[in-house]
Amino acid sequence: MLQDVQKILGLKIRGRAVTGQCRSDGWRDRVEGFLGVELPEAGPRTRTSGVPISWLRQHFGHCPADADAQTVSRYCRAWILHLFGCVLFPDATGKMYYFISIVNTLQLQL
Repeated sequence: MLQDVQKILGLKIRGRAVTGQCRSDGWRDRVEGFLGVELPEAGPRTRTSGVPISWLRQHFGHCPADADAQTVSRYCRAWILHLFGCVLFPDATGKMYYFISIVNTLQLQL
């Protein structure tokens, strides 16, 4: 898979892969802090372990032209989640970006 990402993004990959443990506890709070907004409440028939892609697109589809630096930063973070959740690591349904990938994305220093 790493080689696929290398080809798709044109990245040079050297050395060993960076891996680690993934803690699922508190993932919602971490995502909300990362994006700067509250996530939607999970409905009775909704999986509760991720961010709905439709919600991400609805809330971060277009950055306002007059946005301040903090708002632009939030939209960039949302775009990164969208890139990882829809392009690099999509789920089978294409509807959800799961916490296991989100938690690892949040490790990025943006």
